[in-house]
Amino acid sequence: MTAPAPIPRRGPVLAASLATIFIAAIESTMIVTVMPTIVTQLGGFELYGWVFAAFLLTQAVTMPIYGKLADLYGRRNVLHAGVGIYVAASLAAGFSLTLPMLIACRVVQGLGSGAILPIATTIVADIYTPEERARVQGWIAGLWGASAVVGPSIGAAIIAYADWHVAFWVNIPVAAVALGMIRIFHRERIERRRHRLDVIGVALLVPAAGAVMTALMQAATLPLVWTLALGGAGVAGVVAFVRHERRTPEPLIPLDLWRDRLIAIGTGGAFLLGILMMGVPAFLPTHIQGVMGETAKLAAIAVAAQMAGWSTCSALGGPLMLRTSYRLVTIVGSVGLIGGAALLAAVVERSEPTLLILGAFLIGLGLGFTHAVFLIAVQTSVPWERRGSATSGVHFGRVFGQAFGATLFGAILNAGLSAAGPGLAGATAVETMMDPAKRAAMAPASLARAIVAMADALGSIYLTASAIAALVLILGLLLPPGVRPGTR
Repeated sequence: MTAPAPIPRRGPVLAASLATIFIAAIESTMIVTVMPTIVTQLGGFELYGWVFAAFLLTQAVTMPIYGKLADLYGRRNVLHAGVGIYVAASLAAGFSLTLPMLIACRVVQGLGSGAILPIATTIVADIYTPEERARVQGWIAGLWGASAVVGPSIGAAIIAYADWHVAFWVNIPVAAVALGMIRIFHRERIERRRHRLDVIGVALLVPAAGAVMTALMQAATLPLVWTLALGGAGVAGVVAFVRHERRTPEPLIPLDLWRDRLIAIGTGGAFLLGILMMGVPAFLPTHIQGVMGETAKLAAIAVAAQMAGWSTCSALGGPLMLRTSYRLVTIVGSVGLIGGAALLAAVVERSEPTLLILGAFLIGLGLGFTHAVFLIAVQTSVPWERRGSATSGVHFGRVFGQAFGATLFGAILNAGLSAAGPGLAGATAVETMMDPAKRAAMAPASLARAIVAMADALGSIYLTASAIAALVLILGLLLPPGVRPGTR
């Protein structure tokens, strides 16, 4: 068994953990901003999507492995290994000469990044009591929300004043300082004993999860037969993995964790929130610029309103959780999600900037209140020696939800835009409608038809998001009444 040693200086450890979380949070949004410039210089546009898919794929499949290793051998060494891999791959990525080379570096980046969020948030849970954890995890959730604004801003500044290579190097100094602080201030007392790492479990989980994630993330580009084959192979692999885990004495993922009501609800809630994070927030710019014909300035205001709601309610969610319960905070947040998505669906065909911004704010409010609840509920339900696995499960659920959400909402959008007419379907319609010059050059009848098709598609996305938010509400109602941090 392992056990944590007392931490005399929690401030530096928290600061270092927040720094590593911030690295992970801004990484993708920053790279999204610089990718058009990268593709212009390196070419290979047909591989554009793999720059992100390769990273998310390897990040997701390694999360459960890092969580188990952290439970067996301690958090500090596992986090050091993961961040070290991430930093080395980031350095190499900045020197990429071709897009395939960049994708290979992104694969390795993901292998390291899989340790960052799960282990950093596990360390935070280790060094704070359940009551304190509610407040601190609220800060983390707010940091995650703010990164959606900070990441693109940093990316835009790099393109304006430096070179795209810097986007892969800007996190390296932060990572180095954070690792140094973790090494100096974080102490763990590890009781050494022989462990049998579940190698067969790893060999089953990685290809199974990888096949399912690839099928989800590349469903729009792969032939249907390939998508179905990958999905089927992945599901078969997951079944084999579960059967193996039930028999092995020291499983990679202790399946009995999900017999606990709070853990099962928390992991399921993280999955649903992952879907929602790829729904409404991702399509706000398309709504504002494509349907309403407004400028990117209004889109930025709407995104800022959403982030304001997220950050503010993340900070308020912790204290509210301590005074009430996980159940009440989840209900309040899910009602905000349902109301925000429904409001956006109601005004999607009308030029109502004020109502749209209000809808975006309500979505942020809902994400802010619910984002930390599920993680904290899970972390307070397990002892130290299982916390890494449980925390990694929550993060894996969120990433898997994002992949599922991207596929689901992308399919809804493409199906709706098929009504726009020849030459204006899918990505072509979005690109044309959001480019002021191309939009102005369209024939009035074609423009009107495209606006209606896009509005209908976005309305379907918002209604679907509202239905998924209703599932979050149901999970909230299933939480035990009166349970809050420190009561279990």
